Amino acid sequence: MGLFWNAADVTEADSDQRDLDSFFLFVSPNIGYAFDDNWVAGLGLDYQYRKDKSILNTESGNQTITNGYGFSAFVKRYMA
Repeated sequence: MGLFWNAADVTEADSDQRDLDSFFLFVSPNIGYAFDDNWVAGLGLDYQYRKDKSILNTESGNQTITNGYGFSAFVKRYMA
């Protein structure tokens, strides 16, 4: 699981100052089944959410929201 948040004031050459806000969340739960002494097989689901917002001094700005989904399968072998 991951979580990220950022806020910044940015001034670029020859442009207005901007406020930038970013938020990012990533969750990836997994479940597995041990089918032998040293072997595990399982499935995982991934979800990510990202929101970016930029505001110019003129009070106009952009907001972008992204949702991502994923699926994974795995087989692991443990060695002593």
